[in-house]
Amino acid sequence: MRLRLLCSLAFTLIGIGTSAQSLSVAGQSLDFSSPLTANPNLTAGGTCVYDNVVDINGTAYDAIVTIDSINNALITNFDNSTATNGNDASYFSPQVIWTGAGSIAYSIAFIEDGTAGAPVTVYLDDLYLSAWDLDGVGPSAVFFEADGVSSYTVGSNTFLNYSTAGMGNARFTNNDGSSNTAVNDGRSRASVGFSSASTIQFKIGAASAGNKTHLISGNNPSDWFPTTAAQTTI
Repeated sequence: MRLRLLCSLAFTLIGIGTSAQSLSVAGQSLDFSSPLTANPNLTAGGTCVYDNVVDINGTAYDAIVTIDSINNALITNFDNSTATNGNDASYFSPQVIWTGAGSIAYSIAFIEDGTAGAPVTVYLDDLYLSAWDLDGVGPSAVFFEADGVSSYTVGSNTFLNYSTAGMGNARFTNNDGSSNTAVNDGRSRASVGFSSASTIQFKIGAASAGNKTHLISGNNPSDWFPTTAAQTTI
């Protein structure tokens, strides 16, 4: 009996020692400006490792972005870092040719620094993703969708329609073809919050053919001009 108890205790301690860390981002922005993967594959299954996506109390953490699936789309640039048309090197900005109504599913896995070869998972708390410039220019009905969402923010007079496929799912679609807005216009932006996540899953998509660079930042911006922020807890 004593041996069983000792074995049980040993396995419990081993489990505690190998459990993933949980770390608060505390409002910091995720930074995708330092890709480590040269010429990542642009088809389903393609991955890119990003160095130092966030620094927490002096310790850096990395991320692996994976293309999970592609439907009616060609990715021409895994992550366009050119600082034009409102883009920023810190954003994750896939450049896409939509060949019809379709979607691309991605996942972002957070890991300890330098462990991409044998990933050591970490959980990040209180983090955000924001999809910018979901306006009516280019392919129709562009959308951004995410799972595991705990809250979302849109402009109080947003051009985006919110829908959900179930608990924790949030989708934002622009069905107003006349909404030609600046990239930083809060009316064509959506932010989603995650209370805690080791992996974030999201989709981008459109309802027709066309070209678009999708701009996704790892924060919840404070400036929603010319509107005001309206946050909803799910």
